[in-house]
Amino acid sequence: MPDSTREKILSATVTIIGREGPQRVTVRRIAKEAGVNMALVNYHFRTKDKLVAEAIQSFFGRMREIFERLEKEDKTPEERLHDFFAGFLHYFMEFPGVFITQVLEMVEFVVLTPADVPRMTEKEAMPLLFGLMSDGSAIFRRILSEFTGIKDEQTLAMRVIQLMSNIAHPLLLTEMPKILFGLDFHDPAQRERYVSMVIRSARNFD
Repeated sequence: MPDSTREKILSATVTIIGREGPQRVTVRRIAKEAGVNMALVNYHFRTKDKLVAEAIQSFFGRMREIFERLEKEDKTPEERLHDFFAGFLHYFMEFPGVFITQVLEMVEFVVLTPADVPRMTEKEAMPLLFGLMSDGSAIFRRILSEFTGIKDEQTLAMRVIQLMSNIAHPLLLTEMPKILFGLDFHDPAQRERYVSMVIRSARNFD
């Protein structure tokens, strides 16, 4: 039976990382969020770095479950795309700190790493979100091809980038859509409508 105290500590760490990113994590804050004393945090995880690493792995274990929605053969391509994007947007709206941290890590990984340092072939060095996207890219393109009828690989790749960008944009803007346009992506109904619009737009291609 899983240790409930350990799970509470791990869950509290995920919550803090999700809201604010791993740089804001302290043992004191974790203990307060979990409702335990600091000694128990140290007892179960030994070091803060070990706890943070396990929390991030836990978070992306759940993200893998969202990517697995693309593999549901009993659903239509449109339904699979919708389930994936709706889950992606919902989860990162709940945990914006992790999303922003992963985006910054991807920028550093792809753009700021010196050209003479091997990186794209070293999967263990990839940011976790980058790795998930890399693993899911083939099935994503296949489902999108079935949904849109696009066969040209270059056009398909461009459409994948367009869709992912449209879904990521509200996450990067955080509260700006609400301030500028009165759109609240924390509202499930507005998120669902937005995801449906994004997916339908994938069929409008030259």
